[in-house]
Amino acid sequence: MHNYIKQLNKQLKTSLHSIERKNIGPIEKSEESASCIDEALTSLKSFISNYTFFDKEEEIYFFKHIKPEILSKLIYHEKIYNIESNRPLGNLKTQETFLRNELDKLTFFFYENKDFYRYWRTQGKHLDDRYFTRYNKMNLNLYVGSLKYHLDNNFSTSHDYLLAEILANDRISIFLKNELELLLIKEENPQVFSMGILSRFKWTGAKIFLNELIYSLSGSGMINNGNCGINELKEFFEKIFDIDLGDIYSGFQDIKTRSNPTKFLDMLKDSLLRKLSEDNN
Repeated sequence: MHNYIKQLNKQLKTSLHSIERKNIGPIEKSEESASCIDEALTSLKSFISNYTFFDKEEEIYFFKHIKPEILSKLIYHEKIYNIESNRPLGNLKTQETFLRNELDKLTFFFYENKDFYRYWRTQGKHLDDRYFTRYNKMNLNLYVGSLKYHLDNNFSTSHDYLLAEILANDRISIFLKNELELLLIKEENPQVFSMGILSRFKWTGAKIFLNELIYSLSGSGMINNGNCGINELKEFFEKIFDIDLGDIYSGFQDIKTRSNPTKFLDMLKDSLLRKLSEDNN
């Protein structure tokens, strides 16, 4: 099973990264991503239907870690699709109200499932037999949205979908907060956006260089006194330069494996020194 899951995740990651790099809107991206993940889950379901778990521990591991992680990606993109499809095109206050209502839904979901949240967050294990094996009757009241992958008794437990939704909601929360932060920037700098100033600036260098800059700025603590996350900076630079950076965490891994991880910063230093030298001549 390990080799199959590893290959499936590798292929899925490559496909999603390819979609992220496309020059299309968030609705189209979410739609394509959801379709891609749907195919992966269908393949995974087929594999499990012909697989016999070695023991109960392996079964628990699959339904507690492997399936929820992949399924959470599908839930995430389905929710992003719905959010962006229903997002009002009105003024900033209207959009802010809409996004805050979406955050309130996440808060309500948390309180509705706070006991299981606590179990997951505290890395509980004493109820794993009940939550993540297929020998317990499914509680259909837990499920919302599509039940395509959750009604098959051979591919579902009572809580694997709930866990997947929790993982997805964590990402949705980050997305919504980033969008609210961008609205605040627009509200505080209306002249920049209304005059179309940002449209004049395009990032024409390699995306990996912009990733390097973002991580450097975040690590420096010089923006918002260090209270600025990687995703917030990513969203900000994407808006400024009209660019899609895709999975910035994968980009960071690429930076770490380069022979010179500060290649872009070194180039900036050389450019500044060259400019100083020219002005002194």
